[in-house]
Amino acid sequence: MPRLQPSETEDDKALPPISLRCDLCGSKKVRIYNFTSPIEAVRFMANRG
Repeated sequence: MPRLQPSETEDDKALPPISLRCDLCGSKKVRIYNFTSPIEAVRFMANRG
């Protein structure tokens, strides 16, 4: 990551877009889900397939 000049802030630098890939299928169509507990995450994955 390039260093910022003393007069620049983080907002002045355009960050590259984040690209995610699914570990299970390799798809680039990824959605982020927030879970309140590990059991909720297991239920979510169990119901997907």
